Amino acid sequence: MKTISKILSRLTLALSAGLLWGSLLPAAAQYASPVGTWDCVISGRENGVAYLTFNGDYTFTGYEVLARKSAGTQTNENVRGGDDIGRSVESSVSGGKTNFSGFALISGYWSHDVTGKKILGFYTEGNNSESCTTNQTVTESTTVEVVDNGDGTYTTNLSTFFVTNDVRTCEIVGLTNGLSFTAIVRPGVRISLKATSINGNKSLKCVPATEIADLSGNYYGEGKQAGLNFTEFLGLEASGEYPNAFDVVGLGAGYELEGIALASRQKKFGLMYQRSREDDPLFSVSGSINYSTLKTSLKGFNRNGQKLAYKMTPQFFPD
Repeated sequence: MKTISKILSRLTLALSAGLLWGSLLPAAAQYASPVGTWDCVISGRENGVAYLTFNGDYTFTGYEVLARKSAGTQTNENVRGGDDIGRSVESSVSGGKTNFSGFALISGYWSHDVTGKKILGFYTEGNNSESCTTNQTVTESTTVEVVDNGDGTYTTNLSTFFVTNDVRTCEIVGLTNGLSFTAIVRPGVRISLKATSINGNKSLKCVPATEIADLSGNYYGEGKQAGLNFTEFLGLEASGEYPNAFDVVGLGAGYELEGIALASRQKKFGLMYQRSREDDPLFSVSGSINYSTLKTSLKGFNRNGQKLAYKMTPQFFPD
C-alpha cells in the first residue's frame, strides 16, 4: 500500500510537470493561465487587500491585510510575530466560525479544470513567526585550592562563583486558515476567485498588479473605537519586502504603534498595526483610498467585538 507521503510526492511532481490535467484536456481546449502577479480586493467573511503571484509550476504565494466584517468574541490566539509585532494575525469567533484579521502570508497550489477555462486549488493564509524569550540562568562554580603551610599542615580554600547567563529560547508559532477555491481567469485582464472554508466564504476580485504611487510620508489618523475618538500620527515608508506595501510606525496617546499597509490600484486600502500597550488588541481596518487626496476611509472590528472606524489624512506642515 502506498504511503501518504509517496502519494503527495507523486502529486507534487505531477503539478510541477504540468501533467495533472494535461492528458484529460481536449486538444483544442484553451488554457486560461493565471501566471503573473495580481492585485486583489477581498470581500465576504473578511474585507481587505491581497497580492497573489501565480507561478508556472502550479504553485502560488501572496500576502494580505484582512479586516473583520463583523464582531466576534475574543480567543486566545494572537500571533504577534515575536520580535516583529508589525507582522501579526489573530482570530476571534463569531457564529461558531473563526474570523481572521491582520497581516497574513498566503501559499497554495492551483491547476486547470477539465475544460481549461477555470482554475481550482487550495491555499493557506496565516502567520508563522519565530517567537523568542530571554531568561537568565545562574550557574554555580566551586574551586578548591590546597595550600601547604610548610609545617606539615595544609589549608584548604574553597571559592564559589556565580555566573549569570542570558538564555534565549525560540519557537515557531502560527495561526493558519485553509481554503479551497475556483476561479474564472481572463489572462492579463482579471481573475474572479471564490474561496470556501469551514470558517466562511470570501471572494477575490483581481486585476494585473502594477506599481502604485508612493504613499510614503506623514499622516494623521482620526479613529473611533468603543465609542471613543482618538488621534494618532503615522509615518509610512515603502516596504523593501512586499511590493505596494508600506511599513507603518506611529504615536498615540501613551503608546507607540507598528504595522503594515497595503494599497490596491482598485482604490482600496488595508491597514493593520499593533500598539505597544500590552493588552491592546490588534488594530486592522480596510476600505477606500482617494489617490488624488491620499485620504482613506476605513473600518473593521477588533477581537473584542468593538467596531473600528478610521480616517487617514496627509499631514500638512506650513512654512
